[in-house]
Amino acid sequence: TASVVRLSDPHTALVKVHCASVAVFLCVETADVVGFFDDNNFVMLPGDRMLTFTSRRPMQSVHQLQNALTVRTVNDIHLM
Repeated sequence: TASVVRLSDPHTALVKVHCASVAVFLCVETADVVGFFDDNNFVMLPGDRMLTFTSRRPMQSVHQLQNALTVRTVNDIHLM
């Protein structure tokens, strides 16, 4: 899971990622907020990890980013 801890400024947010077990190639994505994370696509060990998200446009609130967050791992890929 991922949750927004706080907005540091209108363009930067601190995001906490939590896993109960090992997650291979964990990727955090945002649907409607354009920007990037300081780290992404990594092996996540059980516990918490803090990431910094930087947006191209000012964010209005924590809720705007929280509603846009999606967490995916290699297990979410469906091969045909």
